[in-house]
Amino acid sequence: MRTTFLALPFSLLFVLGACGGTTSEGASAPSESISGSAQAAPSESVSTTFGIWHREQVDATNLEIKPDGTFLWSIEGCDFGGGGCGRWQADAEGIVLQPLEGNVSFEWSHQGFKDRVRFIRIKREGETVAIRGMIVDGESFTQTWKSGRSCAICGGSLGPTGQEACSTPLPAVCAP
Repeated sequence: MRTTFLALPFSLLFVLGACGGTTSEGASAPSESISGSAQAAPSESVSTTFGIWHREQVDATNLEIKPDGTFLWSIEGCDFGGGGCGRWQADAEGIVLQPLEGNVSFEWSHQGFKDRVRFIRIKREGETVAIRGMIVDGESFTQTWKSGRSCAICGGSLGPTGQEACSTPLPAVCAP
């Protein structure tokens, strides 16, 4: 009995210490742990964020948030494509997108195609999601994404001439 009593405080300290997180530069970051499909049932605000979202810009840019604790995003022009994937974790405001295990950042479409970000916070707001992110250099940004998938309308030699709603699956941009 005494061993169990003494082990409990040390176990509790270990769990409490593992829940926080800072980057090597000392900036605050979301927790590094995620339990994937074994996590507790998501709150209603988190579960209503599952699905596909798109950003209205020249190239078709889509984000799929999956109930299994992962996400996939893609950017598709008429002559190129790309994107990335990672994991997500619930927080007080909604969810936080994070890099895959072992990585400190992931690519995201911000002002350029290959901006490296540390994390992205997503909060559902009706038919849109508000995105707040932090680039690895410390710059923060905000975006608004709308519900549903978009595809590029190709015509001419200058790339997309617009976007349209579509239902095709997002391309497999991450290696299995």
